[in-house]
Amino acid sequence: MRLSWLRDLYEDYCEIEQWEYAARAYLWHLIGCTIFTDKSSTYISVSYLLLFRDLVTCGGYAWGVATLVHIYEQLGDACFAYTKQLAGYPTLLQVYINFHFEFLLKVVNVINLNLFLCRVGYMSTSLVWEGSGG
Repeated sequence: MRLSWLRDLYEDYCEIEQWEYAARAYLWHLIGCTIFTDKSSTYISVSYLLLFRDLVTCGGYAWGVATLVHIYEQLGDACFAYTKQLAGYPTLLQVYINFHFEFLLKVVNVINLNLFLCRVGYMSTSLVWEGSGG
């Protein structure tokens, strides 16, 4: 389904004050642009429409888990040599990693700082790996 069609549908439902249908179109468009993006960036699967059959229930879905599963599948697809780009929304994955694995940020920042110091000549390369625990 084209995302542009969903935008038009949303506007049409707003004009005739069909708020429940407008909410469904908006939410379907939202997940197509952010959470469950594909490589086309212009289409969304119709299978996601079933998620918004009951607007009250969809608020209780585990959207974070679904997003991580989708991104994980996209990362798996991106590992193939013939793949040219990554689908999904990797910024959400980065936010998740930053939030849940703060200790990795410290290690990565130390390694990046040490590598920078090596490039500008303030530290030898052998000290980078000894000081980073790697």
